[in-house]
Amino acid sequence: MKNILLIFITMWSIQSLANNLTIEVNPVQPVVGEQFSLLFNIETTERDEPYISFNPGTARVVGRNSEGQSVMTSIVNGKISIKKTISFRYSLVAEKSGNLRISDIVVDLAGTKLTHKDLRLTVLKEAPETPDIFVLAVPSKTDVFVGEGVDVNYYLYTRLNVIASQIKEYPKLSDFVKRFQNPDERTETVEYGGRVFYRASKYMARVYATAPGIAKIDPLRLEVNYAKGDPNSFFGMSARNMMKRTLTSKKVELNVRPLPTENLPTNFTGLVGKHDFKLSVPRTKYLVNEAVEAKLEVTGEGALENFNAPKIYNSEFLEEFDTKSEIVPLNNQVVRKDFEYTLLARDHLQIDTRVETFYYFDPDAERYIGVDVEIPAIEVGGSASASVNKNKPTESRVTQELKKEEKREISLLAPTFIGSEEKGLAVNFYYLNLGFSGAILLILLSMVRFSVVRIPEEIQEHYHALNKGRYTYTDMFQVLSKLNGDGGVLTKIETSEMNEESKKYFTRLYKGIEQEVFKNQKNTVNNKIKRKHLKELERVLKV
Repeated sequence: MKNILLIFITMWSIQSLANNLTIEVNPVQPVVGEQFSLLFNIETTERDEPYISFNPGTARVVGRNSEGQSVMTSIVNGKISIKKTISFRYSLVAEKSGNLRISDIVVDLAGTKLTHKDLRLTVLKEAPETPDIFVLAVPSKTDVFVGEGVDVNYYLYTRLNVIASQIKEYPKLSDFVKRFQNPDERTETVEYGGRVFYRASKYMARVYATAPGIAKIDPLRLEVNYAKGDPNSFFGMSARNMMKRTLTSKKVELNVRPLPTENLPTNFTGLVGKHDFKLSVPRTKYLVNEAVEAKLEVTGEGALENFNAPKIYNSEFLEEFDTKSEIVPLNNQVVRKDFEYTLLARDHLQIDTRVETFYYFDPDAERYIGVDVEIPAIEVGGSASASVNKNKPTESRVTQELKKEEKREISLLAPTFIGSEEKGLAVNFYYLNLGFSGAILLILLSMVRFSVVRIPEEIQEHYHALNKGRYTYTDMFQVLSKLNGDGGVLTKIETSEMNEESKKYFTRLYKGIEQEVFKNQKNTVNNKIKRKHLKELERVLKV
């Protein structure tokens, strides 16, 4: 019975994977009273014709045509597999301007139902006049969840002879965590507004909205040198036809939805999109005072820049050092973040094997998905070099060495050779010397300003990088994002409690780092931050 059930489940899974539905909207922004189309592309292994249904909202369906079908035959392990793609085009007319929602999209394939998420369109009152050259920001989607990745391409559309182009102002994208990508500047031919254009990507970024509501994709300013005339004609490029123009793309708004609170796991990672987790522990047995090492690799399409190292092993007899992290780009959508853990075993201990579940949010399925990771057992044995208090972890090796150094410093007084008849005088000089040294020490201590570090634990690693003067854009973003207030980093700086001089300093510094990372494509910045401004930032950071 179990075998029959397993075969049925397997056949159902294969059948589900064999069917797929995609929908193309043309034009993406319809005009009131003018037709637009929905092209349904259905991949299936079924022979029956699909039944399509949907709710057109305030639009009116005026026609349906079959766009034909294509058949692909393949042979795998001696078995013939036939897969076909059927296309149907529906013609609609929008009755009024504004937002249009096409919902309840279902395709029935011999009892197997394919669904598609709602289509949200913007209907224009009248068709805009399309110029011969312009810049357009094109996001991969406009309805997203907080933390969901969106690819934004800034395209140059032209019907003219473009000689050269240069970016004059980069988009701020302050509503997002952003990751620069190398644009594909190959020219392609596309249709826009009923006309044929050449277009090429001039700037590209993957962005992640940080808060629900409306997130704005800021404009890009591009300076273009071009010649009037046929773009395929060399003779149209005379000197008097040469032109220079600065183009600015329009702002694009994304509708950002909050993550659902229903069935929210307690150990949700905060990551949105598919992610994999891989833990490697080279050894499971250690000696006391020996380093325990582990490496966690997290791979996915989410904003891993914001993902901090999760706790792997927890014991009062494990002294944890700063966990090193590094982001490795794999492609335009997926990166890998490596965490290297180093712990020091201070006493005998044994930690059993356990399974930790890491949850991410799937924006397509709109549900939380867990990935189980086995945390291997570790055992620490052998003889400790010193006795250990069972109720309190022993001092670290570094602390012990510092105390030894302090003792050495106290004993570094010049020896005094004392004769029997000079003993009394020498003793007086000794105490006088000791008192004088103590007075100097008190004066020096009074000149030192002691301050309590007010840096939240989750950003201490990033703050230390800023303090050292060798840091990344991610380090700067993580620290400044902890400032109180709403909005992006620049807004938080402006509304923070820092003095005006420090506000201006960090605003210039943040913009400069963006320039280095997104224009010059530098991963690490070497720039010592002025101490007084770093102290001012430290003062206002939330504990």
